[in-house]
Amino acid sequence: GGDDITTHKASNKADFREFDQFAVPATNQRTQALYNGCYKAIQGANNILANYQNTQGDPETIDAIVGEAHFIRAVSYYWLVRLYKDIPLIQQAEFSEDLLTIGRSGPEEVYNLIVSDLTAAEQLVPNTKRDPGRPHKGTVKAHLADVYLTMAGWPLKQTDKYALAAAKAKEVIDNAALYGFRLVDTYAELFENDPEKNGTDETVFQISTFMGVGSTNNANYGFSAMPGEEGGWDDFFAALNFFYDFPEGPRKDATFRTTFVRGDGSTLSWEDSQTEHPYYYKYYQKNEVKNWASQIPESMMRYAHVLTIYAEAQARATGTPDDLAYECINAIRRRAGLDLLEGLSGPEFADAVVQERAWEFAAERTRWFDLVRLEK
Repeated sequence: GGDDITTHKASNKADFREFDQFAVPATNQRTQALYNGCYKAIQGANNILANYQNTQGDPETIDAIVGEAHFIRAVSYYWLVRLYKDIPLIQQAEFSEDLLTIGRSGPEEVYNLIVSDLTAAEQLVPNTKRDPGRPHKGTVKAHLADVYLTMAGWPLKQTDKYALAAAKAKEVIDNAALYGFRLVDTYAELFENDPEKNGTDETVFQISTFMGVGSTNNANYGFSAMPGEEGGWDDFFAALNFFYDFPEGPRKDATFRTTFVRGDGSTLSWEDSQTEHPYYYKYYQKNEVKNWASQIPESMMRYAHVLTIYAEAQARATGTPDDLAYECINAIRRRAGLDLLEGLSGPEFADAVVQERAWEFAAERTRWFDLVRLEK
């Protein structure tokens, strides 16, 4: 539904095309998987939150697990409320017949729980991650900043939340060294996609994957973002206008794949491929390994995202971008090989940050949410 990705105009891609066409029925299998997955995560979190007080063990470890449960429930509801707006809000662990007739809660009630959960998690999780993929204080603060930014837009339009988003993002920025966050040196390094490595210093939150358990694997799909000429599935690729408008430089080179290698070793340009679109380089395995599955971790938020939250929220909250806001966005543009921003009004600056987010996080599941919250 965003302007950064599209899908095959024919073939067996109906579930993907329905998003392109803004006509997604209840039977769409992609939304069913996400809907069911989020509620399964919520069920697990509810079980922990209902029973942890009966648990024996190290208090710090128990606190960390409880904080992680609050975080997972909040993130799951955050996805659901942004996708569906009005949703069933379930906080109990045990089944009861009342759940068979549960109604839908409005977004304000859902967001109140999300903020409550993240606030609780912030107090309980440690400053360092127990394992890659687990949240720590920096992870939770970053998500709370993102939630406040969204609450300031559609549908709640609680514009006072811009100041809260900026303040919470600044807490992450001020303590980046403590939380182990930094912008890595090059954009290409972010998407080296080496299955032997588990995230980067820019990773705020990731879903770790594993391809070693057969047909029930928790793996990342390797073929979805590959062209048919390379044995891929042609599930999604770059939208043409987005590709054309994308600023030239090392970030564009690391974002898009414009030539493909056939099985016989010959090369093919994207213009001559059957879909006639570039593909996203950031979803290829290291050395362009061709495999239907991979165990590359799925990055759900990067430190660059936190920088854009502060820059946009501070400019919208005060009407004028401050020095840190410029520093945040220009650090991203400097790495991308672009000219630095300067001398913009508050609205001009905020719009420039939103556009920068589109390019920086192309095909990373942020663009559609930005378009929705800003009613673009």
